[in-house]
Amino acid sequence: MLQRVIKLVFGRIEREIGRPSIWNLPDPDFPVWAERPTLSDGFFSALGERRIQVRGEIASCDGKLIRFVDGSVSEVDVIVWATGYRPAFPFLDSETLGCEPSALELYRRTAHPTRPGLYFIGPTRVLCSLWPLSEQQAHWLVEVLRGTVELPSRAVQLRQAVDVARTLPVFCNAYVLDLRRDFR
Repeated sequence: MLQRVIKLVFGRIEREIGRPSIWNLPDPDFPVWAERPTLSDGFFSALGERRIQVRGEIASCDGKLIRFVDGSVSEVDVIVWATGYRPAFPFLDSETLGCEPSALELYRRTAHPTRPGLYFIGPTRVLCSLWPLSEQQAHWLVEVLRGTVELPSRAVQLRQAVDVARTLPVFCNAYVLDLRRDFR
């Protein structure tokens, strides 16, 4: 029943704003209603007003200079890495990441348990809006970097790490409470 409703909603949205490819975004290779959807009421208006730019794959980073696979180079202040439909971190080699992106396991869904200093904000399946949850992850990470929140031992992090691509979506309120408990 829910998938039928989602299919109707996405069909209407697609008729109104078009396929993702007309906005320089990749079209999914599966029906959008077959997966857990994420909607934003401001994304397409921001694209239309050019407040954000969609760019292709990153080939390399050198400080603020970003070289894209298509050969273009841009100086940037911020990168929002929105991989879209599949976990992907092509700017991190497998040795740095320590696994395939689809098998990434993170402590508190943020900290890499075997790569100190490697953190991720957002690659979390959720049953709420991802943005407020990502903001809470960012607050938690700031406190980790400040030293206010101390990460547990590597063994504890490994034991409590969660496969961010394959686990069931997180109940946001419970997850945020877990993050906030660390502040004590």
